[in-house]
Amino acid sequence: MMGQCARFLFIVFSFVLLSLSCLPSYARAFSFSGYEAREAQEEAAAKAARQQQVEDLMSVSCRKSLAKIKTAVIIGEKTDDRGWETRQENFGALFDEVNQRLRRAGVRTYTQKEITKQIAQEEIQAFLGNDPDRAVAAAKKLKADFILRGAISSKVRLNPVVHVNELFVTMTFTLVDAKGKTITSITERGDSFAGADTLGVALALVRDKADLVVATLYNGVCAAGSTTMRDARPNVHAAPAVTPERSKKSVTKNIKDF
Repeated sequence: MMGQCARFLFIVFSFVLLSLSCLPSYARAFSFSGYEAREAQEEAAAKAARQQQVEDLMSVSCRKSLAKIKTAVIIGEKTDDRGWETRQENFGALFDEVNQRLRRAGVRTYTQKEITKQIAQEEIQAFLGNDPDRAVAAAKKLKADFILRGAISSKVRLNPVVHVNELFVTMTFTLVDAKGKTITSITERGDSFAGADTLGVALALVRDKADLVVATLYNGVCAAGSTTMRDARPNVHAAPAVTPERSKKSVTKNIKDF
């Protein structure tokens, strides 16, 4: 009896070894350490590409143009049940984060109080709803050269793996000039399992992706600002084309260099 059991176990063990030997080479060669190494390499490459993009955008020097123009920041959140939430006092922390980073980059901005004093609530709501005429009206009241629209949207979905609600936040920054023309736009996305704190996720998103967001907006203001200053000069038809100057002595590589 014992001999039969031993032979049976030997046959089973041999079958297992034979099955493993028949596995494709890529399956046998898989290792978590190798996967993690490849993932780390891909993440490092993406980070390097993002940093290069920031350096290219920030390499434009236009301090003289920036000193003569002003930009207003207006933020709102679009909800499925309530429409647009546009009361600016609700976005104080997010406004300050964006405003301060733009100022450190050399962009002249308005305070939240200056904006709400000049623009009515319904005008802010219409502007955030992408009404170009209201954008022009708001710019005229503020005497702003540009307005930066920060639009937040969010969705809550059940994560099929952990069966917990996950919050997905999208934040789009759109820079428009005093005529309502879109100059540049950038969208960033983030998610969180921590409840439904949309503004908290949006704030963390801005802090995490601030370099590229601010670099994109800075570059847009520089390029459009140079055109604005050129158009304001006399004999504009005879003026040569002007592009943002690049400093040969010092190239800004990061928003933190300011």
